[in-house]
Amino acid sequence: MSGKTGAPPYVLTMQGSEERYVQAMRVEHGKGCAPEITAWGTGSATREFLYVEDAAAEIVEGAEKYAKPEPVNLGSGGEISIQELLKMIRSLVGYEGTVRWDATKPDGQPLRYLDTSRALAEFGWRAKMPLQEGLRKTIPWYAEEVGSKSRTQVV
Repeated sequence: MSGKTGAPPYVLTMQGSEERYVQAMRVEHGKGCAPEITAWGTGSATREFLYVEDAAAEIVEGAEKYAKPEPVNLGSGGEISIQELLKMIRSLVGYEGTVRWDATKPDGQPLRYLDTSRALAEFGWRAKMPLQEGLRKTIPWYAEEVGSKSRTQVV
Protein backbone atom coordinates (compact mmCIF):
# COMPACT_ATOMS: atom_id res chain seq x y z
CA MET A 1 0.00 0.00 0.00
CA SER A 2 1.38 3.40 -0.86
CA GLY A 3 1.90 6.10 1.73
CA LYS A 4 0.49 8.54 -0.84
CA THR A 5 -3.04 7.45 0.00
CA GLY A 6 -2.76 8.92 3.46
CA ALA A 7 -3.75 5.62 5.07
CA PRO A 8 -1.20 4.04 7.40
CA PRO A 9 0.06 0.66 6.22
CA TYR A 10 -0.41 -0.81 9.68
CA VAL A 11 -3.60 -0.98 11.67
CA LEU A 12 -2.20 0.03 15.02
CA THR A 13 -4.26 -0.79 18.05
CA MET A 14 -2.14 1.59 20.06
CA GLN A 15 -3.43 3.97 22.66
CA GLY A 16 -1.06 6.88 22.31
CA SER A 17 1.93 5.77 24.34
CA GLU A 18 3.07 2.99 21.99
CA GLU A 19 2.90 5.33 19.00
CA ARG A 20 4.93 7.92 20.88
CA TYR A 21 7.78 5.39 21.18
CA VAL A 22 8.16 5.56 17.42
CA GLN A 23 7.87 9.33 17.48
CA ALA A 24 10.45 9.71 20.24
CA MET A 25 12.94 7.59 18.31
CA ARG A 26 12.23 9.73 15.26
CA VAL A 27 11.98 7.19 12.52
CA GLU A 28 14.59 8.88 10.37
CA HIS A 29 16.72 5.82 11.14
CA GLY A 30 17.53 6.97 14.64
CA LYS A 31 19.34 10.14 13.56
CA GLY A 32 18.88 13.38 15.43
CA CYS A 33 16.88 11.78 18.18
CA ALA A 34 17.05 11.97 21.93
CA PRO A 35 19.88 10.08 23.65
CA GLU A 36 17.25 8.70 26.05
CA ILE A 37 13.52 8.15 25.92
CA THR A 38 11.21 7.34 28.79
CA ALA A 39 8.62 4.65 28.22
CA TRP A 40 5.66 4.34 30.54
CA GLY A 41 5.17 1.26 32.65
CA THR A 42 7.22 -1.90 32.66
CA GLY A 43 6.68 -2.93 29.05
CA SER A 44 5.06 -6.19 30.14
CA ALA A 45 1.62 -5.46 28.65
CA THR A 46 0.99 -7.23 25.37
CA ARG A 47 -0.67 -6.05 22.19
CA GLU A 48 -1.72 -7.49 18.86
CA PHE A 49 -1.14 -5.73 15.54
CA LEU A 50 -2.67 -6.34 12.13
CA TYR A 51 -1.31 -5.10 8.82
CA VAL A 52 -3.90 -3.02 6.98
CA GLU A 53 -3.73 -5.01 3.73
CA ASP A 54 -4.53 -8.18 5.67
CA ALA A 55 -7.43 -6.41 7.38
CA ALA A 56 -8.78 -4.96 4.13
CA ALA A 57 -8.67 -8.30 2.32
CA GLU A 58 -10.54 -10.06 5.11
CA ILE A 59 -13.13 -7.30 5.48
CA VAL A 60 -13.93 -7.62 1.77
CA GLU A 61 -14.04 -11.42 1.94
CA GLY A 62 -16.21 -11.33 5.05
CA ALA A 63 -18.63 -8.86 3.47
CA GLU A 64 -18.99 -11.12 0.45
CA LYS A 65 -19.24 -14.48 2.23
CA TYR A 66 -20.43 -14.03 5.81
CA ALA A 67 -24.09 -13.47 6.62
CA LYS A 68 -24.29 -14.71 10.21
CA PRO A 69 -25.05 -12.37 13.11
CA GLU A 70 -22.04 -13.37 15.23
CA PRO A 71 -19.07 -11.01 15.02
CA VAL A 72 -15.77 -12.17 13.56
CA ASN A 73 -12.54 -10.88 15.07
CA LEU A 74 -9.68 -10.10 12.74
CA GLY A 75 -6.21 -10.14 14.19
CA SER A 76 -2.70 -11.31 13.57
CA GLY A 77 -3.04 -14.33 15.79
CA GLY A 78 0.02 -13.24 17.75
CA GLU A 79 0.86 -10.86 20.52
CA ILE A 80 3.99 -9.04 21.57
CA SER A 81 4.95 -7.28 24.77
CA ILE A 82 5.43 -3.53 24.57
CA GLN A 83 9.02 -4.10 25.67
CA GLU A 84 9.67 -6.50 22.76
CA LEU A 85 7.85 -4.19 20.35
CA LEU A 86 10.05 -1.31 21.42
CA LYS A 87 13.18 -3.45 20.94
CA MET A 88 11.98 -4.36 17.44
CA ILE A 89 11.27 -0.73 16.52
CA ARG A 90 14.64 0.35 17.94
CA SER A 91 16.38 -2.20 15.76
CA LEU A 92 14.44 -1.28 12.64
CA VAL A 93 15.04 2.47 12.97
CA GLY A 94 18.61 2.15 14.20
CA TYR A 95 17.96 3.91 17.50
CA GLU A 96 20.99 3.57 19.75
CA GLY A 97 19.77 5.68 22.65
CA THR A 98 18.69 4.42 26.03
CA VAL A 99 15.16 3.44 26.94
CA ARG A 100 14.22 4.12 30.54
CA TRP A 101 11.07 2.35 31.77
CA ASP A 102 9.07 4.42 34.24
CA ALA A 103 7.24 1.86 36.36
CA THR A 104 5.48 4.66 38.26
CA LYS A 105 3.37 5.14 35.12
CA PRO A 106 0.65 2.66 34.12
CA ASP A 107 1.21 -0.24 31.76
CA GLY A 108 -2.37 -0.01 30.57
CA GLN A 109 -4.50 -3.04 29.95
CA PRO A 110 -2.24 -6.08 30.52
CA LEU A 111 -3.42 -8.01 27.47
CA ARG A 112 -4.96 -7.13 24.12
CA TYR A 113 -5.29 -10.23 22.03
CA LEU A 114 -8.24 -11.30 19.91
CA ASP A 115 -9.78 -14.73 19.52
CA THR A 116 -9.64 -15.11 15.75
CA SER A 117 -10.80 -18.73 15.66
CA ARG A 118 -14.10 -17.80 13.98
CA ALA A 119 -12.24 -16.14 11.08
CA LEU A 120 -10.20 -19.30 10.66
CA ALA A 121 -13.26 -21.58 10.90
CA GLU A 122 -15.52 -19.52 8.61
CA PHE A 123 -13.01 -18.32 6.01
CA GLY A 124 -9.80 -20.26 6.63
CA TRP A 125 -8.31 -16.81 7.17
CA ARG A 126 -5.03 -16.02 8.87
CA ALA A 127 -3.04 -12.80 8.72
CA LYS A 128 -0.21 -13.03 6.22
CA MET A 129 2.07 -10.13 7.16
CA PRO A 130 4.49 -10.82 10.02
CA LEU A 131 4.81 -7.92 12.46
CA GLN A 132 8.49 -7.18 11.77
CA GLU A 133 7.95 -7.07 8.01
CA GLY A 134 4.86 -4.90 8.45
CA LEU A 135 6.83 -2.49 10.60
CA ARG A 136 9.60 -2.46 7.97
CA LYS A 137 7.01 -1.28 5.47
CA THR A 138 5.27 1.09 7.89
CA ILE A 139 8.31 2.98 9.19
CA PRO A 140 9.17 4.66 5.84
CA TRP A 141 5.50 5.64 5.43
CA TYR A 142 5.48 7.09 8.93
CA ALA A 143 8.76 8.94 8.36
CA GLU A 144 7.32 10.48 5.21
CA GLU A 145 4.13 11.50 6.99
CA VAL A 146 5.83 13.17 9.94
CA GLY A 147 8.84 14.43 7.99
CA SER A 148 11.41 15.96 10.23
CA LYS A 149 8.89 17.49 12.64
CA SER A 150 10.11 17.72 16.16
CA ARG A 151 8.54 15.17 18.51
CA THR A 152 8.39 14.91 22.25
CA GLN A 153 11.24 12.97 23.81
CA VAL A 154 9.35 11.77 26.86
CA VAL A 155 6.67 9.22 26.17
